[in-house]
Amino acid sequence: MSNNMSIWDKVCKTDPRHTKKVSQRGGFTAIDAHYQVQMATQEFGAVGTGWGYDCEYEFHDGAVICLLVFWYSTDGKQSRFGPIAGCSDFNTKRLDTDAPKKAMTDALTKALSHLGFNADVFLGKFDDNKYVAERSSEVVSEEAISSLRPEEIATYNEILDSGSGFQLVGFLNKYIDHQTGQYNLDIIEAFFSAGEKGAKTKRKKLHGQKLSDFWMSIQGYGESLRAAISNSDDQGITEYWDDVPELKKYIIGSLTNDDQNYLKARGVNANNET
Repeated sequence: MSNNMSIWDKVCKTDPRHTKKVSQRGGFTAIDAHYQVQMATQEFGAVGTGWGYDCEYEFHDGAVICLLVFWYSTDGKQSRFGPIAGCSDFNTKRLDTDAPKKAMTDALTKALSHLGFNADVFLGKFDDNKYVAERSSEVVSEEAISSLRPEEIATYNEILDSGSGFQLVGFLNKYIDHQTGQYNLDIIEAFFSAGEKGAKTKRKKLHGQKLSDFWMSIQGYGESLRAAISNSDDQGITEYWDDVPELKKYIIGSLTNDDQNYLKARGVNANNET
């Protein structure tokens, strides 16, 4: 069964960074023409191979009209439609070298819009500041997803589905923003979005639960270790410090300076993270 909206659904959303507000003609949102060429290339392939257009020009009463026939290829089949008319004022008293280009760009934008390119702009959604803000956030997430290697996504999914909280934290440590000391939330959000379709909320909940369980266990280890130090309980210190070297870098943050000094005096390096 064919999906009549397959192209439209893939190209209907616009990156707000490639738009600008224009105050003329009552105000509207303009889309960068070369961004549209990029979008068409991403969808169909190189211009002249996967898509393209044929133009004829007419000049009438101070205006240049571009009659554009658009063609594109999908699944080895070429489709054509048009002509689509684009227009630009043409100053007959002084040569306007940009007028034909403006008319062609106008026609090309209209042709692409008939396939659904940047439909959110043409449907008026960019008049809603909330939508633009949400779309900007989506673009950041989409770029983060595209920056992830397939093997990274596969590893994350495996850990989330069957691994431990310790494994998850260890995996996520490589995505810490060293300026803030916090996880790169765009990357974390990208892992959620790159998972099984429709399961984003479920994966977020599982992710949060595993992290919560891990840090609760670390808190428990820290409390037990501090109690053992307070009681000079050598067996407890061995259990909650010596025997869990992989957890030391997480437990260390819950210790006071006196606790750390006690461990050092005992012959244990409290800053050993191995």
